Amino acid sequence: AGSSAFWIYVGTSSLTSAVFFGFLGGAPFIAMTVLGMTPAGYSVWFALCAIGYMLGNFATARLSERFRIKTMMVTGAVISLAATSLSLALIAGGLLSPLTLFAPMLFVGFGNGLVLPTATAGGVSVMPQAAGAAAGMLGACQIGVGALSSILAALLATGGAVGLLLLMTGIAIAGLGVALSAKRVNAAG
Repeated sequence: AGSSAFWIYVGTSSLTSAVFFGFLGGAPFIAMTVLGMTPAGYSVWFALCAIGYMLGNFATARLSERFRIKTMMVTGAVISLAATSLSLALIAGGLLSPLTLFAPMLFVGFGNGLVLPTATAGGVSVMPQAAGAAAGMLGACQIGVGALSSILAALLATGGAVGLLLLMTGIAIAGLGVALSAKRVNAAG
């Protein structure tokens, strides 16, 4: 039971961060090739991702004493899914702009800021005697799944922003599904 719980935390953190990595892989092509943005313009809009992540981490620090790990993970996953779905709906509806591409990423960043620290705490709590190994495995899986997502997103982005957002939304759905399968665990384990 302990190892399956650990892999739920790994899956949730890996898939949620893969939404962000997918954006990293595909958005530069959309921004510069389709929207004609400059690198400087891209970097200004991209700051929304970092701001969202910082706000999510700040919220996690404030809320983790009051809410269970599962609640925090599910909330973050729902926020990420809502953000990608909104962006997908707007862009599929013909409203591709820096605002519709980047503004929802503020909320994807926020969702990541809720999910990643709490999933890591959950994963480490499964076997506290192997906390270092657990944290290392969580991080390695996040980067590995993120790298695959980034590659796939880069390939899909060449066909347009809708393909990129479909990928990101699909990954967000999978992340939410895994988060929902977690057992209820409080912040202490």
